[in-house]
Amino acid sequence: MWVNSEGPWDPRAPKRVPWTGDYKAAMKAYLTALVAMVFYLTMEKTWNFKLLATPWYHSQPLIVRLVTMQVIGTTYRTRYYFAWALGHCSLAFAGLDFLKWDEKTGEGVWGRCKNAHPLKCEFCDSSRLLAGYWNTSTGVFLRRYVYERLTPPGRKPTFMTLMVTQLVSGVWHGLYPGYIMFFAGSAIFFAHSTVIYNWEKAFMPPWAAKNTVWWAMKVFSTKQGLDFLAMAFLWLTWKECVAAWASVYYLPLFYMVTVLVLGTLFPVKNRKQKADGEDASSSAAAAAAAAAGTKAHAYGNEVVAGDHLHLGEGIKSALVDGAASKPGSFQDLVNGPGLKQE
Repeated sequence: MWVNSEGPWDPRAPKRVPWTGDYKAAMKAYLTALVAMVFYLTMEKTWNFKLLATPWYHSQPLIVRLVTMQVIGTTYRTRYYFAWALGHCSLAFAGLDFLKWDEKTGEGVWGRCKNAHPLKCEFCDSSRLLAGYWNTSTGVFLRRYVYERLTPPGRKPTFMTLMVTQLVSGVWHGLYPGYIMFFAGSAIFFAHSTVIYNWEKAFMPPWAAKNTVWWAMKVFSTKQGLDFLAMAFLWLTWKECVAAWASVYYLPLFYMVTVLVLGTLFPVKNRKQKADGEDASSSAAAAAAAAAGTKAHAYGNEVVAGDHLHLGEGIKSALVDGAASKPGSFQDLVNGPGLKQE
């Protein structure tokens, strides 16, 4: 649209895109790239992945080895932040970064060309959200051309749908054992987080779930799982990948698999899912009552039989949620059915 001067770039458009917004977005991306470059060049000299093969590393306590993996993983992610931010910068300077007009404020929103959110990635407290913060362009491609095509119409995606999609991504990166190990593990990494989310919503009071200490524990756990898997992405060869994972006794992997198995054997519904189920039951009863020409009440939403059927918002959402789902993004499985990112 920008090349052809269409849409918001049309000279006859009622509201023109201000060029200053692109320059602000470009400068912010440039500074992000600069910080990422300095961080990587400073840290990589000491905290590179070959540190895992040194006597110093193997002589450290388990907790030090785990934290070392986190430092190394963070260091190497800044390479990607640098490249993506620099690309974002150039596209923004070219005037291509405008995304939309904010419906509430009417202000312009930029970020069309942004491929990663570094701070959100590094301080993410749930792996179920990472897909929206890291390499988002590739994520959209995999969603449309692999994930959705593996999900039959009217059916929900399964864990195997996610696993196959991640393995396709692994083969796309290259036929190294490390890539396959990383992306196969990432499917478990994403799926186990949905179980944690459901447990949190089902058993933890809201004030405890929002506690800073609990948040910090989840950030540590998420980073540990990601950086444990990332060691295979860095080493690539089978022997070195296995040695790196074995140096921490495969603990992050065992933890994720255990959580996923328990969540599969003993599924729980969080509060929202329970409410949806109750609303769906009430909706069915209300519809039956309406068909009989009577009046019914469900959660304070009146259903009146006759020519005009009035459904309250609660029942509307229940009817929508109760319908067969359509194939969607990674978040359909990562977030779990009926869940929204919070």
